Amino acid sequence: MTAARPIFRAAYADADSGQVHYTRLLGRDESLAPVVFINPRSRSCREAAHRLACNRPSFIIDVPGFGLTSIPPEGASMQDVAAAIACVFAQERISKALLCGVHTGAKVTAALTLTRPDLVVGQILAGKSHSLIPNREARNRAMQAQVGKQMPDVILVGLESFVADDPDRRVGMSRMYEANFAFDFADAIARTERPTMILEFISDDEDTAHGRQAEALAARTRKGSWMALPEKEAMGTALYVGVDAVVRLLDAFCQECGL
Repeated sequence: MTAARPIFRAAYADADSGQVHYTRLLGRDESLAPVVFINPRSRSCREAAHRLACNRPSFIIDVPGFGLTSIPPEGASMQDVAAAIACVFAQERISKALLCGVHTGAKVTAALTLTRPDLVVGQILAGKSHSLIPNREARNRAMQAQVGKQMPDVILVGLESFVADDPDRRVGMSRMYEANFAFDFADAIARTERPTMILEFISDDEDTAHGRQAEALAARTRKGSWMALPEKEAMGTALYVGVDAVVRLLDAFCQECGL
């Protein structure tokens, strides 16, 4: 009897900072470059990965400090986090990939693209308006205000810490926020040559508090474009704007990048 082809294969890659947990979904054509999802809410990417597997392989990486990946060491920079993520590429022998980063994952993605452009053919950097403000100090103030308001994303992380009985989860989130605050997101994407799509999740609340940011951020890039999509759910469990919209965008961007 022939064994069933696995759907998801989970694994760990060893990094200097600990272990990086990831899952791989086999695609119909394994010769195609994969899509790599980098998102603190990694399980929200599973349905999108399933859809993409009709054509190409995909990977979902637990961002350090989240999921089953080790928490980053104290004082870790976003570049250090990106170096840990790159260990997955080495272990899986990924020579080129399209990256899709959401919120904190967008900053990790930008750092990886800047420091290891040899691994990246293009990047989608997604987030709510407050997380895409080009000026670092203004973005940090907006992010700190979000945490202080106990918005749905923050509440969900707290619930996960309680339900998972994992005291390190809060420590990991805190260290990732510190790396995020120290990282100049706009400068990083301005210095890369790789095609970059800024995807802004828009809502009335974000419009009132911060205004739209994707166009201004994309203007900093050398090969940039942008798109704004209405937020459908606040906690990111379906990638904020729905899986269908994200998969369509990923398919189109793969074609644009020659994949």
